[in-house]
Amino acid sequence: MGESPESSRELELIDAGAIEGIPELRFRADKHRAETSRWLAFVIVALLAGSVAAHYAVIVWLHLSGRAETASALDRIFEVWLPIISGLSSSAVTYYFTKERA
Repeated sequence: MGESPESSRELELIDAGAIEGIPELRFRADKHRAETSRWLAFVIVALLAGSVAAHYAVIVWLHLSGRAETASALDRIFEVWLPIISGLSSSAVTYYFTKERA
């Protein structure tokens, strides 16, 4: 019996040559942490600004379309949401500006 085609493929090696000039990638934890905290601070502040703008836009639209009772229900949701998102925003901004002192 002869060799199977699979066994002859396994024994065959191809020399690809030397690979040179690939720089070593370094992970800098402090740089990564600084970029992440900066990104999170901007996203949370943008979320605060966007939610306030969207709330007032919807309230104006509801009043103009004659649905004032629905606007009062939406106000209750915003009264709960505003302290949460403003607390997150202030914490993120405080951390962003004071991270060098820690």
